[in-house]
Amino acid sequence: LQQYQRALDLQPNSGKAWFHYGHDLEFLGRAKEASQAYQKAYQFSPEEPLVLLMKGREALISLNYDTAYGFFEKASQKSDTASLRAEAFATMSLIKRSLGQFNEAMELSQKAVAADGKFAYALANHGMNLMIQGNAEEAITVLEQATQANPRMSLSPLWLGVALRNLEAYGSAIASMKLALERTDNDNTILGAGAEK
Repeated sequence: LQQYQRALDLQPNSGKAWFHYGHDLEFLGRAKEASQAYQKAYQFSPEEPLVLLMKGREALISLNYDTAYGFFEKASQKSDTASLRAEAFATMSLIKRSLGQFNEAMELSQKAVAADGKFAYALANHGMNLMIQGNAEEAITVLEQATQANPRMSLSPLWLGVALRNLEAYGSAIASMKLALERTDNDNTILGAGAEK
């Protein structure tokens, strides 16, 4: 936190520094201050992919799907970083799935995995889409990959548990859901791609 405070003292108009300062504040549970820092980040760097992803997350939390989708789409176009593009596509897929647009959701989750096939959130989201479309065995394979790709992420073993339950593999389903609960306190994906790395 002090590092970014010093950076802002030297470059008060640096959107990237404001973003990282906000990210650290959010991690420390200082949500109001983090939100203010993110607003500054967007003010100074409205094209920065990390900032666009954060704006998309804020809109998504408010269930403003159209606005969120626009931010994630722009982030997918602006970023050269594989994990950021994967996060953008995966979250666009999540939005389409939430709206019941399952074919579009699948196309976007395929793009997310193509962007970064080792990014746990992209794999987990794609596995969920496979499960919804009735391809349980492939879903389990992808969700197992997601579970291994980030050993702190709680979402992937949770969804894996659901897929296993759907195949009536109840013992494995319970074990996977227990793993999801164990990971919850130490989940480093809550703040997005930047936190997962």
